[in-house]
Amino acid sequence: MAAVAGGSATDAIYALALQPVNGELRILAMGGEGDFMGARYLPNGALDTGFAINGRMTRLFGETLGPVIGAARAITVLPDGKAIVAGHLHHDFTVVRLNLAGQFDGGFGTHGAGYLVQPVSATNWDEATAVARQADGKLVIGGWAYEGNSSSGNFAALRLNADGSPDSTFGAAGTVMTPTAAGTKNDIAHALTLQVDERVPTVRAIQAGEANASNHDFSVIRLWL
Repeated sequence: MAAVAGGSATDAIYALALQPVNGELRILAMGGEGDFMGARYLPNGALDTGFAINGRMTRLFGETLGPVIGAARAITVLPDGKAIVAGHLHHDFTVVRLNLAGQFDGGFGTHGAGYLVQPVSATNWDEATAVARQADGKLVIGGWAYEGNSSSGNFAALRLNADGSPDSTFGAAGTVMTPTAAGTKNDIAHALTLQVDERVPTVRAIQAGEANASNHDFSVIRLWL
C-alpha cells in the first residue's frame, strides 16, 4: 500500500467505503492529518488512476485554500455513486461532496462550492466523526464539540438538507448538543447510525462514543430525527 502524501506528511485512513464506478465496486479510503486526504483502489488493490491525481488525493482543501488544518473522518456513498465525506477544517464541522473523479461536486454546501464548513460551537473546537444518509436524502453528521471550558466536550449532531445546507427543522438551527458526562468532563462521539423503528414508524439516530465521568466509559445516546 503506497503512501498518499509522502515526505513528512502524516497518512492515516479513518474511513472506508465501497463506491460503484462504471459498474464495478472500487474501494474509497479517506483520512489524512493536516488536510483531507484519500485514495481509491481497484478490486485487486491497485490505485484507481481515475480518482483525483493518479488515484491519490494529497490535499483536497490545500489545492484551493492554501495551508489548512483538517482531516477526513467518515464516508457515505450516495445512490448516484458520489461520496459524502465528513471531518473538520480548522476544527469546525466540514462536509464535502465528491464526484466520481474525486473533485468537489458543485451544487452542494456553501455557495455551491462542493463543501460546507459549519461551526457547531461558537468559541471552541468541534469535529465531525460520522455521517449517515436518511431515506429522504438528508444527512446526519455526528461528532463532538468543546463548549465553554476547553475540557467540556459534548456529543454534537448536525443535520443537513441534501444540498448541504443546515436543516433548520432539526435542533437549534440544525444542531443538537448532548452532554453525557457532568460539568466540564469531556464527551466525545465517534460513531453514528440510523435506527428504523417500524412500530411508530420513525427513524432515529444512535450516536456512540465515550464519556469521561470518573473514567472514560462507553456512552450511547438516541436522537429523534
